[in-house]
Amino acid sequence: MCFTYTDEEREARVELFRGIIMKLEMARFDMYREYADLQSRLQGEPMLSLQEHPVCEITTHDVDGKEILQFSYPGMLPLYTDEKDRESTKYRQRVKNYYVNVTMEAVRRQNIKQQFVPAHVHMVHCFQDLKIRDLDNRNRSHIINGLRYSQVIGDDNWQELSLSEKAIKADVNGVEVFVGYSKDMQEIMEISGKLRQKPI
Repeated sequence: MCFTYTDEEREARVELFRGIIMKLEMARFDMYREYADLQSRLQGEPMLSLQEHPVCEITTHDVDGKEILQFSYPGMLPLYTDEKDRESTKYRQRVKNYYVNVTMEAVRRQNIKQQFVPAHVHMVHCFQDLKIRDLDNRNRSHIINGLRYSQVIGDDNWQELSLSEKAIKADVNGVEVFVGYSKDMQEIMEISGKLRQKPI
């Protein structure tokens, strides 16, 4: 179906959809928090009640004696917005808190002590479909900050950190983040290349 809008109508619909998407993301946080709270009561595990989203999982890879960490985050990176209104600010803070906290909690839970300096971080965005998406989603900075705050990497200046990014079609939406020393970039790419990828 084809819709014809004036420029003003397009702007209004963009704003409408932006608001709806933010509310859906916020509702997802709220629903998961209640789900986690119920789970914590059933299982007698108080820490579960603090979760606002599924946890990040860490896998350790060894490539010829070189350690590479893989951080797995469920779902696509949420919509980024730089609007200054109260709801947008609250939304950005919750997205930031999730990625920073879930990264730090995963590192603590799995007792990761390794710090990579200088580090290379390779992000792989896993999409279930071929819709056109812009990879320039600044919410990825929250993942970098989570790695930095948990001391998996050092500072995020250009002397201590290099970045790369790609997307693949996969069975489920998610973000896979591979971390190692900058000098081991080839091994990082080798491990990330083994991710299950659906044929296009």
